Amino acid sequence: MDDEQPDSLEGWVPVREALFAEPERHHQLRFLVAWNDAEGKFAVTCHDRTAQRQRQRRREGSARPEGSPPSWAGLLSAAGLRGAHRQLAALWPPLEGCFPPLPPELEAAGGGAWGLWTLVWPARPGPGEAALQELCARLERYLGLAAEGCGGAAVRDALLPADGGAPDCESPRAFRERALRARLAEAGARLQQILQGHERANTMVALMDVYGEEDEVYQELVTVATMFFQYLLKPFRDMREVATS
Repeated sequence: MDDEQPDSLEGWVPVREALFAEPERHHQLRFLVAWNDAEGKFAVTCHDRTAQRQRQRRREGSARPEGSPPSWAGLLSAAGLRGAHRQLAALWPPLEGCFPPLPPELEAAGGGAWGLWTLVWPARPGPGEAALQELCARLERYLGLAAEGCGGAAVRDALLPADGGAPDCESPRAFRERALRARLAEAGARLQQILQGHERANTMVALMDVYGEEDEVYQELVTVATMFFQYLLKPFRDMREVATS
């Protein structure tokens, strides 16, 4: 362990843990899509039934609700929906031919042709109420299929990109601290496991072997703990050095 340099990450980029985790495909999602005539956009709402049930159980158990919100909603233009489809189809190619065609009149609505400009250049009449309801139902089925193939989080991010989300990379300091904490926890768990082996040692020779392994693991635990606490103290030592220089 003498040749290890835990503070050296030169040439490396720390990637956020579980960045490429398997997408959530087991959440029961219910999508609702409606045409907002005033905005000229689609109103998309998603209810995560699984998250709602989990939150309800936490409330009944007096636990603080955590995790992703059980419902979210937003307004998307026809172009915005088509752009989200391109992202999702790139993630899961079977979606490529599942997106329902959107009438060109809705494209104009999303671009702002409705409103004041319609008094000057009247737009072509849009699809009827029945056609819009059928289109929204097809979009609901499409989004449900996309959630099954890509995961609910991917669909939400494609439809409503959130600002300030979790970055793909973490800071070198956070990476070092997480790695040292993991090593400290691993050494402590290993020592605890060896201590439990005292009861299983039924001969003096076996007990001596356990003591030898215990000394080795204990020394490793002390070394890792020293490295960890020295690392935590480093910013304060640097500040003191700057203040006294």
